[in-house]
Amino acid sequence: MTTSRTPWLLAIVAGTLALALAFLIAIAGRSDAPPVAWLAVTGTSVAMAGALGAGAIRRGRLSRWAILAIFVVLLVPLVGLGLALLLPADSAGAPLVLGLPLRAAIVIYGVGLLPVFILPACYALDQASPEGD
Repeated sequence: MTTSRTPWLLAIVAGTLALALAFLIAIAGRSDAPPVAWLAVTGTSVAMAGALGAGAIRRGRLSRWAILAIFVVLLVPLVGLGLALLLPADSAGAPLVLGLPLRAAIVIYGVGLLPVFILPACYALDQASPEGD
């Protein structure tokens, strides 16, 4: 089955438009509005996944490892940053997770560090498999 770059390029455009809308709302003085944060989180995740999807097409198709990497790039920031937005603010006496408050630990370790281990593994497995599949 051949894969077109068009849906991935549309994802990049949609993510960028969501980010632009978030910035416009924030600049208009409504930076505390909940849609601003959610538009930014969603736009970032969708644009990154779209860029990875557009760049990962080889010989007209995506390998299963590339698809896994795309899902990681889409879901890890979406879930991690979304969870950080949904959790209540930490109090001064709240327990620390590996030296950080819970919300900061989710962002730093989950969104920042977790993909560092998963994405290179997907790339290596993709290169090791025959015909990139």
